[in-house]
Amino acid sequence: MRAADSSIQLIGWGDQERDTDKWWAEDLLRESGDLVDLVALHMMHQKPDNPNTVLRGREYRKDYHASWAELCTMYDKVDRKLTEARSVIQSIDASKRVAITEGHLSLQPHNKCEILREWISALYHARVMNLYERNADFVDIATLADFEGTSWLVNAVMLGSPRESPYLLPVGHVMRLFRKYGGDTAVNVTSVGSTLDVTASRRGQTLYLHVVNTDLQSAANAEITVTGIQPGSVSAHQIAPDDLSTTIDTTALNVFDVKKCSVPVENGTIVWRFPKASVTALEVQL
Repeated sequence: MRAADSSIQLIGWGDQERDTDKWWAEDLLRESGDLVDLVALHMMHQKPDNPNTVLRGREYRKDYHASWAELCTMYDKVDRKLTEARSVIQSIDASKRVAITEGHLSLQPHNKCEILREWISALYHARVMNLYERNADFVDIATLADFEGTSWLVNAVMLGSPRESPYLLPVGHVMRLFRKYGGDTAVNVTSVGSTLDVTASRRGQTLYLHVVNTDLQSAANAEITVTGIQPGSVSAHQIAPDDLSTTIDTTALNVFDVKKCSVPVENGTIVWRFPKASVTALEVQL
C-alpha cells in the first residue's frame, strides 16, 4: 500500500484487555516495529463504580450537583488510563502516539441515558477533550463519541427519522467548537486558583484557548496574558446555556448554538467573564 501511496498511515490495536493487566500495545509494538504509525485505544468503561449511582435512568435529574461529582470521578478514571497507556507504550517506543478511536460514557439504560442529550454531559466531555489536548504530545487524534445513529445517545450525530434533519448531540457540539477554533501546535498554559479548565494551541498568528468553567453556580472572571506578546483582537466563541438540564432534540435544535462576543484587551491583558458551566473557545489574534 505504501508503495502506491506513501501518505498511508496504519493504526494498530493496542488497548488493555478487559479485566486484566495485559496491554496489546506491548505485543503490537514489539512485533510490528515501524509498520504501525499509531496505537489505537478505546477509552471505554466510563461508568460509575458506585452501586448507588445517580447516573442511572432519570435519577440524575434529582441532583445535578451529585451527578456532576460522579462525572468528575469518571474524568479521573480517563486520566488514569491515559497515564497508564503512556507509560506502557512509551516504555517500548518513546515516539509512538495514540489514536483514541472510540470512547464515551457508558451509562444505563445501555447507551441511551438521557443525560447525554443534556448540557451537563457536554461540560464533562469538554473537560475530557481538554485532557487529551494537554497530552497532545501523546494523543494524535481522538473522538469523544461514536459516529452516527438513530437510537444510541453516545453518538455525535443523531440521524432522526426520514422526516427529521440530522443534528449534533451535546458532545458533537463540543467537538465541533474545539475543532473549528483550535491550533496545530500546543502552547503551555498556567492557571492559578481557578475553576477554569484551560488548554491552548496556536496556528500561525492565531492563539486559541479552550476554556471550561467547571463551577456549576458562578461565573469566573479571568485576566489572561500572553508572555512576550501584545494580543490584538480577541473573540469568544461560547456555549453557555442557562441550565445544566438544557436538552437538545428535534424540537429544540438551536439550544447549543455558539455565541460570538468581542473580548476586551486592557493594557495587554485579555479580560473576560466566563459564565457558569460554560464552554468557550477564545480566538486571539497575535
